[in-house]
Amino acid sequence: MSIRKLIIFKSGSVPHNEQWYIQQVCSAIRLSPYQLEGAEIDIRYVSESSLNQPYVLGYASQSGFDISRCTLTPFNDADGGRGLVLKVLR
Repeated sequence: MSIRKLIIFKSGSVPHNEQWYIQQVCSAIRLSPYQLEGAEIDIRYVSESSLNQPYVLGYASQSGFDISRCTLTPFNDADGGRGLVLKVLR
């Protein structure tokens, strides 16, 4: 299945170059450019307390996405921050 939208929820420091950061996260969770073709990609900065499954899925639901077509992948970055990647499938 292809990805419709990819949203990175990140806590910790804000990266100097968002595009580079998005590429690094996608590479770390093993998403290929082919999988991301045509996908809308966004990044949201959240507090550590908001970085959890109920918050992210609640965000997805309020944004009108079908939760049954969503997956979550956790990650840690080199700056000591952590996050969740929400993939909304077509």
